[in-house]
Amino acid sequence: MKLVEFRVRNYRSIHDSGPVRLDRLLSIVGRNETGKTNLLTALASVNRVDGVQPLSEVDDFPRDRELSEFNENVRVVDTLWELSPAERNKLGELFPRAQHVKQVTIGRAYKPTRYVGFVELPELAIDQTLVEQLATRIQQSIATSARRKRDIPAEEVDAALAGFVAVLESDQTMPQRWAQAVLDEVEAFQESLDEIGLLLPKVAETRMNSLIDYAQSIEGDRDAQIQAITWIIEKMPTFVYMSDVPALDGHQNVPDLVNRVRAGRITEGDEHFLKLAQVAGFDPEMLNELLDGDYRKRHQMLNRASGVVTRRLQQLWSDRPVRVRFRIDGDYFDTLITEQGEVCDIEVNLNARSRGFQWFFSLYVNFAADTAAGGAGNAILLLDEPGLHLHALGQYDLVHFFQTELQNQVIFTTHSPFMVPVKQLELLRTVTFHRDIGTQVSTLLEGDDRTLFPVRAALGYELGRSLFPDEATVVVEEIVDQWYLSAMLERVRELDVIGAHVTVTPVGGAQRLLYVTALMAAENLDYVLLLNGTADMKPPTKLQEDAATHTVFLNGTLADERGVETLEDLLDPALFHELVLAAYGSELKRRKLDMPAPEEARVRAYEEAFEAMDLQFVRTRPAREFLKRVGSDPDTVFSKAVMERVTTLIDALDDALAS
Repeated sequence: MKLVEFRVRNYRSIHDSGPVRLDRLLSIVGRNETGKTNLLTALASVNRVDGVQPLSEVDDFPRDRELSEFNENVRVVDTLWELSPAERNKLGELFPRAQHVKQVTIGRAYKPTRYVGFVELPELAIDQTLVEQLATRIQQSIATSARRKRDIPAEEVDAALAGFVAVLESDQTMPQRWAQAVLDEVEAFQESLDEIGLLLPKVAETRMNSLIDYAQSIEGDRDAQIQAITWIIEKMPTFVYMSDVPALDGHQNVPDLVNRVRAGRITEGDEHFLKLAQVAGFDPEMLNELLDGDYRKRHQMLNRASGVVTRRLQQLWSDRPVRVRFRIDGDYFDTLITEQGEVCDIEVNLNARSRGFQWFFSLYVNFAADTAAGGAGNAILLLDEPGLHLHALGQYDLVHFFQTELQNQVIFTTHSPFMVPVKQLELLRTVTFHRDIGTQVSTLLEGDDRTLFPVRAALGYELGRSLFPDEATVVVEEIVDQWYLSAMLERVRELDVIGAHVTVTPVGGAQRLLYVTALMAAENLDYVLLLNGTADMKPPTKLQEDAATHTVFLNGTLADERGVETLEDLLDPALFHELVLAAYGSELKRRKLDMPAPEEARVRAYEEAFEAMDLQFVRTRPAREFLKRVGSDPDTVFSKAVMERVTTLIDALDDALAS
């Protein structure tokens, strides 16, 4: 059974959530105090691990409504489920009228009762054509048989047949009552024929048996439906709800635990330890008996349990390779976690591990234990703020784990951008709270800035990642730098001189390089930063320590050249002057613009000259003329001297990428 929709009403902050559609994964985003937890706890109440429990009118009925509105039949949760082909076949066997049903509904009210419905179930009705055909053949067969026997009183046969047909043609608006009346009449009719001395002819007997079977199927429809409802409830997946890190103690006193279990006074911590024992496959009672007994048997028991948990946990925990070891120290059972490092393996108690690891370990233990009875696949995980204590990449991996490793449906709430499935926004729902109508769930990603902030942050991060493909990247400051460098790289490739195939990406200024460096380092990408060497464009002071090996400075790379500050300085002075005149012909008109000295930095020199004429020099305008010239006559742009400077720069970029 697959959950395809749920709806919560009349529960805490929720007057009516509206229908919430879902697939295998559903992520719910919303501000604090909007009712996200209420959605999960209400849904979990339909089929918790410990069964369906009554809800409280004091704790669970919305507090902004009068208690006079409350009664135990107030509906709280309605769910819609899709049946697999095998389940549809089984349902048809149990309940023939539902043989074409593909979906069922399951709901609950405040009282601990569940309601099951069958979507598009045909109404129970009498097949009048079938009944008329059977009745006609029975009448004809009996009448023919009676006429052949002269000692049979015809009027008594006719009277019996008339009474029989009258029941068949009686009120059919209540099929089950009709079926019971038909079965009673069949018995009475056969007794009447026996008294008359007329045996049912073979044809009449066959048709009568068909009529009896049909009436019994209608009469038993209710029992079949009840049987089908019972089967649906048993088949329904368990809802496993988890919020914060459960209290799983890594240092457990075994005799004390066993005594509390025997006395029926177990604590929450005891419950979680018993789940660990169930998952690992050891018996605390037997372990207690072996504390002072057979060391070899105790060691084998714990060694096997350690291997079982380690193997599964290593499949789930992708942050670092870990190993679990269970150890007895006196009366105490220790859960030890070994982190396998490059130098040595470090073993620490579970209590000393990070809250993120403790949460993940507890998720594994609780999920595995709570689903053991019905099978791990027959459970739906309801996770409230999962991975709250995990590292950002750990949260990202957790969502990937939900999508690829688990076969279960998962519904989780989150505030973290790294838990938002940005590549499948159809799996996302936003939750808002309105004072007049309570908690609302939206599929349109609606809400205020705080509600949508995690979604926007996730989209921004994903967009940033998409700017840098898997191939090597040269990060430049401005879009103009991208134009110049891309043209130079393309020229180098055409002449088969040198140069790696790279992507050139602008970031909009040197001060943004800090963020780009952090992003690219986090993605383990090959990159190099190309920085202009102007005095007012110093590199950020907070780049990571390895940024120096990823940075190429124009003025440092071309040290034998004077006045190298921007990529324009790699071009011949006369050519660049032509480009400036072509770009600013209308503004300059009859004004004279002298070409700067070859040793001057071009952009700064032209900025100063234009400022003296009350004009503004913009790098993009001559850059456009440069691209036109490259397209029409590249040989006039890339002289021998220019190519020497370009290849020197590309050599430096290659060296930086290789370091």
